[in-house]
Amino acid sequence: MRVLIVTPEQNVATGNWVTARRLADGLQGLSHRVEIRPTGLNPSASLLEALDTFQPNIAILLHAYRSGAPWLQAIKGREIPFLVLLTGTDLNVGLDDSIQRPVIQRVLRAASGILLQNRLQLEQLKQCMPQFGDKLRYLPPGIQLGKESFDIRYSSGATDNDILFFCPAGLRPVKQQLELLKMFDRVVADSGNSLLAFAGPVLDPEYATVLQEGIDRRERVVYLGVIPHAAMAAAIRDSDIVVNNSKSEGLSNALLEADALGVPILARDIPGNREIVVTNRNGLLFPNEEEFVALATRLANDNHFRSRLGDAKTATDATIREALQLERFLLESCSYYTDA
Repeated sequence: MRVLIVTPEQNVATGNWVTARRLADGLQGLSHRVEIRPTGLNPSASLLEALDTFQPNIAILLHAYRSGAPWLQAIKGREIPFLVLLTGTDLNVGLDDSIQRPVIQRVLRAASGILLQNRLQLEQLKQCMPQFGDKLRYLPPGIQLGKESFDIRYSSGATDNDILFFCPAGLRPVKQQLELLKMFDRVVADSGNSLLAFAGPVLDPEYATVLQEGIDRRERVVYLGVIPHAAMAAAIRDSDIVVNNSKSEGLSNALLEADALGVPILARDIPGNREIVVTNRNGLLFPNEEEFVALATRLANDNHFRSRLGDAKTATDATIREALQLERFLLESCSYYTDA
């Protein structure tokens, strides 16, 4: 089967690209041919070229709005079934936006299937958009750990005695790094050996500029730039705590990797994070600033408490399960199947 994965034009370190590559690797391991093509809101030349030369049997769209809108334009006059993998941005921003919502609904109506990797959000979507109930499918998330090395403690200036909080995420308002920066001031005041490291691509230049200015005024916070996904597992493994302060998430690849590696997680209490974090087992959830400061300070000061959180898992099994389930959904949705 020839499968085309369509993803928004973004830095390759973003979650969409990480997911796209993982899905492609999984399907290729099952002997399917897969190509990934990025696109802007207008169909890219790369996308249009793939339709003519690769001639996919079926497509997977990562992002109902940013991949779905150009896809509907590109396939006019063609009959190509497609699945949509909904992102956190679709669910938490797009469906509340007067411009994006009608486009997303049009894409969902045309899709053969709608995939989510967060069971809580799947149930929420069933309630708020029951017309799509028969198309909704849960795709268990895979985890693909990179094998490149990265010395995050050296890069961040952390000593052996420092407690390194690591926040990997694209720099944009929904990830709330600015708010985290301010909250962390209180943690440093209570635990002077705490250090916060940000890493991720700049997705909102103005926001990133303000964030960098704030980082430059602080001694216990650093920005490490973009860490390639191939080196992200090494960075997470050598951190003490992985932090997520997002206003909304679909399912964070970084938190999935932290869970698989047994590194404690400290994350904002939102549906996207509740799917991953089990309180007092692999991490902690905080609903507000006061709880964040209290939990972060305890994690920094109580080595025994911190060591009890997290238990390394086998990531390979999750990735194989994801690929097999996705293959089943593709075969169910594809109107024809040919060996190519």
